[in-house]
Amino acid sequence: MNKRLWWMVILCMMLAVPVWAFEEDTPAPLTQDEYIEQALQEFLNGDYGLAVETLSRMLLTYPDNAEGYFLRGFSYQALARPTLALDDFTRAISLQPYQWSFFLARGDVFLSMGQADDALNDYQASIDLNPRYAEGYAALARVYNGLGNRDRARSYDLMARGVDAYLQNNTTAARRAFNEALEIISGDDILKAYAYYMRGLVSFAEGDLEAAARDATLGMDFFEDMHDLYLLRGIVYRQQGNIIGAGEDFLRRITLLEDTTRQRAQIENGGISEMDYGVVDEMPMTCPVGSRATIRVVDVNEVGVDALIAVLDPQGRAVAGDDDFGLGRFELDSLISDLAITEEGTYTVLISHANGGYTGQLRASYVCRS
Repeated sequence: MNKRLWWMVILCMMLAVPVWAFEEDTPAPLTQDEYIEQALQEFLNGDYGLAVETLSRMLLTYPDNAEGYFLRGFSYQALARPTLALDDFTRAISLQPYQWSFFLARGDVFLSMGQADDALNDYQASIDLNPRYAEGYAALARVYNGLGNRDRARSYDLMARGVDAYLQNNTTAARRAFNEALEIISGDDILKAYAYYMRGLVSFAEGDLEAAARDATLGMDFFEDMHDLYLLRGIVYRQQGNIIGAGEDFLRRITLLEDTTRQRAQIENGGISEMDYGVVDEMPMTCPVGSRATIRVVDVNEVGVDALIAVLDPQGRAVAGDDDFGLGRFELDSLISDLAITEEGTYTVLISHANGGYTGQLRASYVCRS
């Protein structure tokens, strides 16, 4: 056998050997959380290009990870590539349109590109989603100040200062800021609804339930469909023992917030509701007339899901509602005790969430007692 043919035989033999005999163990693929953790560390180290590479690999495997697009958007922004940042923030918003911080980030990119109107729209969207978002108000104040609208800028600046003070439990400073904002906001401006809402939260924190309910009601005159106003007033009514009023306001809140693209699930007694933002599920409840029902909705895995419920009679009228009376690890579970059953037919327990947390599993159950 000549030498050339000999080496061809050797090569064929080598190629015939199973690949696993030569390769090292293949590392396990990273989870989404591991990718995010790695990219975040790279971002914090100033390695923005590496962060983009890590997140791009992740998004090939997990294309619906909103946090990945969000963080890659910041990385592109740090690399002075605003168009790519804008695309990523827009993708993140399409996946989670309820995340107010996504709108703030995209608004910052619009502003850096000289698109003030688009920035204003996104900043406004951030506080529409979360009226307790100081950064959103502050961003609006900066834009209006840059546009030369000093009065408007002052209104938003006061709101930002008031929210920040409220979040730091400085209710005196918060009330002062919201009072001044209400004095200078003109006409039927929707911003008045936010100011009344925030002042109502201050009153609630101070234990003045009447003032809290009054401000929530005043806010509705300026923004009738602001769901947080109904949540606040419903909580006050529940604290005051007005369980029907609480049910009516919680029903209104649930209906306004409901994600209409999702179909409600029918939950059996003791069943699980897979909660997410805007989700509403239903638990039918049948108890004999003259009995009393105890209804409980709990955070199954104790991760901070804030259950909110409204109970409807067989005619669809709200007869009770609750937020947080069930306590639990984070004091966010719902409980209605001894609800009088006065109508024949099936009652309905609507299961949704308040503002404490909205992602996780809730277990709904009821017991009838004579």
